[in-house]
Amino acid sequence: SVNWEATKRVRSESNATPVLAILTPILGSTNVADASLAAYVVLGIAPGNQEALQTLRRCATDGNLNNRLFAAEWLWEETGDSTTLLNVAIEGLKSTDSAQLAPQLLAKMGDKARPAIPALKDALWGQDTFVRYEAGKALRKIAPDQLPPIR
Repeated sequence: SVNWEATKRVRSESNATPVLAILTPILGSTNVADASLAAYVVLGIAPGNQEALQTLRRCATDGNLNNRLFAAEWLWEETGDSTTLLNVAIEGLKSTDSAQLAPQLLAKMGDKARPAIPALKDALWGQDTFVRYEAGKALRKIAPDQLPPIR
């Protein structure tokens, strides 16, 4: 299984050919976490690799919401595809499982996340304190004029 420590080491190694040979078969894995992480590493070694990009597109629409958020983020970082990340992050804001990561990713997107303003405003009133805090930070970055008055 691919892991974060291996990712850090592989992305910094100069001899990429053997690493690509090991990771390329993982791109087709049905384990979305392994496939998307392999794609992330492959793109770090070989930017623009079409098979890795296709894997991230698949992983951003399939499976666990947290895994989809990471895949969509990595796809956005590589291609600038903000639509996929925006849609998955808005879905994440409405989820009890993934709401904490979503506003952080939206803040990272900056102006491209403006269509998420209504969902971020809704998240300000959610149960989770961390989500409320992160939604406020995201709104402050994306559209400070949209922050509601303090009650």
